[in-house]
Amino acid sequence: MRRTHGNIHVLDELDRRLIEILRDDPRLSNRAMAEAVGVTDETVAARLRRMLDTGAMAMTAIVDWAAAGYGARAVARARFDGVPTSDAVKPLFEIDGVHAVSETSGCADAVIYLLGTDVEQLRQLVADHVRPLSGLSDLVVDVVTDTPKHSVGISTLPMQRWSPASLPAPVVALDELDARILEEVAVDGHESNREVARRLQVSDSTVRARLQRMESAGLIRVLAMVDPVTTGDIAGVGIVFLTLDGSSEVVLDRLVDDPTVAIVERCIGAADITIILNAPTADELHARVSHELRLMPGVRRVDLAVVVEVLMHRAHLARLV
Repeated sequence: MRRTHGNIHVLDELDRRLIEILRDDPRLSNRAMAEAVGVTDETVAARLRRMLDTGAMAMTAIVDWAAAGYGARAVARARFDGVPTSDAVKPLFEIDGVHAVSETSGCADAVIYLLGTDVEQLRQLVADHVRPLSGLSDLVVDVVTDTPKHSVGISTLPMQRWSPASLPAPVVALDELDARILEEVAVDGHESNREVARRLQVSDSTVRARLQRMESAGLIRVLAMVDPVTTGDIAGVGIVFLTLDGSSEVVLDRLVDDPTVAIVERCIGAADITIILNAPTADELHARVSHELRLMPGVRRVDLAVVVEVLMHRAHLARLV
């Protein structure tokens, strides 16, 4: 899998221990982490800075897209003739409602994830922005009905800047101060409430209360995220489309329990279930699909799109299930 944003940053045992600690408590101080692992504050600060700078890790606020007002989601598979895929999909990068775009090989040249306030808005997104793409020769759209699994601890990094103003209808109203707090935490979720409060010229209790309100409502979660491609843990990523015979429950249960499956979504359309499957190598990815998924009871057909490059991803949006 190719990436354009940096080199592989292999994590050692200390790096991984620090990430584990931050996943349990993303706002824990460097001093407390240093005491937990038996190193100096300066060592912790240097390790965190290196992981952040290389895009191996991010400390940020993730927004639940359903709680933000996106009531509908779709996965589109596109093929193109006479134009490079990366050029063909560029017009989508600035379109509100386009969640992610990956260049792929296999059953599609590109896989496009769409978010809308409702199915009608999804239809409009497809009609106005996807179908007019240059060189588009084939398009298959699956509408997501629910997301039983979304592993929010792993994602495409580095995190791009975003504004809460882009959220269509958050479950809790966000005023200007809420938005400014979110923007600060999205950039560096490891900073203390005191430091955020100092920059915004409010009290740290105000920052704490505002964040707790948004988290309690299910709108956001502050957490440590890791990019397993940048760390070298994953070299094969596949978007898999499964067509089933009969009920999906048994297949869903197996996929949700599989630690190598990052996302599981139930759909209406050509596919009944779509997943994102991770593997240490491309060969292992193909082996998983050929020798396991294709032979799974209840699965009639499997289509695989191997991710060549993640071209665009609004990584701050996820499903906090």
